[in-house]
Amino acid sequence: MRKRFLAAVLCSGLALAVPAFAQQSATLLTKSGERISGELVDMGGSDFTMRVNGQERRVAIGDVAVIDFGGTAQNLPAEEVNRVTAGQNVVVLKNGQTFEGKLYDIGGTTPLRITLTTAGQQRDFTSAEIGRIYLDRPATAAAGTTGQPGTGVSGSSRTVQVSAQRQWTPTGIVVRHGDVVQFSSSGEVRLSQDAADTSGVAGREDRRGVKFTLASTLGGALIGRIGSGKPFGIGDQASVAMPGNGELFLGVNDDVFTDNGGEFTVTLSAPARAAVPRR
Repeated sequence: MRKRFLAAVLCSGLALAVPAFAQQSATLLTKSGERISGELVDMGGSDFTMRVNGQERRVAIGDVAVIDFGGTAQNLPAEEVNRVTAGQNVVVLKNGQTFEGKLYDIGGTTPLRITLTTAGQQRDFTSAEIGRIYLDRPATAAAGTTGQPGTGVSGSSRTVQVSAQRQWTPTGIVVRHGDVVQFSSSGEVRLSQDAADTSGVAGREDRRGVKFTLASTLGGALIGRIGSGKPFGIGDQASVAMPGNGELFLGVNDDVFTDNGGEFTVTLSAPARAAVPRR
């Protein structure tokens, strides 16, 4: 009896000692146009390690154009693609910030630790903070005119997929104070790992929080921001007057985004002078 008890304790201890594998959903878009979706495990000296359908696959770093964390690397915003230049990577954070740098290392466990070199110094981020990393300019076909995020239809009318897993999604539309933007919004997002914890664009009456991006608005609601300005509510309104000048960003009102799921589909139309920015 004592031997069986000790054996059980030892097995339990060994199980606890086994390190957890990193599991970060990502899509690698290669320079040839192939999309490899699975779990990004590691970055070695010359390749990325992906776990696809339970099997590890190594992809040469030099073959990869884009790493899209939680996305499908489709219909990439032209304003992001146009910033990619030789010798520099472009990093798009989930809060909407974009900057140039160089991918140095990927490691750790969930969330992954992403080390970037920017302005001559190394900075660590988590994979939960990063939306996409452009290692090279993707093929023209990858930069779309519809889809996620910031996608165009014509002129200043476009459809945007607003993911619940990132705080802000750029629309690619520049507005001026007082511009009235028309919205047609649909979809459902999940606000936690609970499958029943869902919300439409109007938000949920039972979800309020002082730590939400916009504390005065229902949790799960569609919200907006102009440039780096203060967020404002949109919800299911058909039109909203813009409170400032700059690029319009859209988001889901919440405080933690890493456990969310789903997206809103938002078609918006702005005055003709609100042109798509060219960077």
